[in-house]
Amino acid sequence: MTDLRIDRTLENVEKEFLTLGSLVENILSQISELIKKRKFAPDSLELVLDCEKKINNQDRRLLKVCTESLAKESPFGMDLRFIIAVMKLSADLERMGDQSRNIAYLIKDYLNHTTTKVDQDIIEMCNQVQWMVRTSIEAFMKRDVLLAERVRENDQIVDDILADMRSKCTDMMKQDTQLVETGIDQIMMAKNFERIADHATNVAEEVFFVVRGHQSFDSYKGDNL
Repeated sequence: MTDLRIDRTLENVEKEFLTLGSLVENILSQISELIKKRKFAPDSLELVLDCEKKINNQDRRLLKVCTESLAKESPFGMDLRFIIAVMKLSADLERMGDQSRNIAYLIKDYLNHTTTKVDQDIIEMCNQVQWMVRTSIEAFMKRDVLLAERVRENDQIVDDILADMRSKCTDMMKQDTQLVETGIDQIMMAKNFERIADHATNVAEEVFFVVRGHQSFDSYKGDNL
């Protein structure tokens, strides 16, 4: 594989990966706007579902591009690891679309309920997850292990918010049975956000694999001591 062909192949893979990443960021922006503005227009769900369909189509397109690149060329080293990582992460990004779709369905009912003290936690979790997805994609494209590690560390923040929300929702539902449906919707939304954060962490961990062949920041640091 000549240097020129390497560059062209990687550029094409990167382009398709970024397209998929942009679609995922877009669907999360739609979800975020629905939650923060507490408005669910008649076409809100359709817009989310349309974006999720585009994510599925782009996932298949990206895998095809990666498979053809491996079949026609003979990448090695970091180039090979990058294409392999993209194939793995395509599934993670596609799952983010699925979870965003799940949240959209929940929001439709959630916004009909009375506001509660947990609403701000949902918004904070949404903000944290959006940052993780955006930053993990940036770290992957830049092969930036330090930025990737920040994403991994942030996953604990999302886990803590989920644990705190579960506790609050449980107490809320015990005190007022009329809020049981609201509490269940909130917990389900939070769980889907937490899963998106896990997928973003997977994206970050692949940075270590691409750069050094490890999926551990500790291993990376050890290589650079």
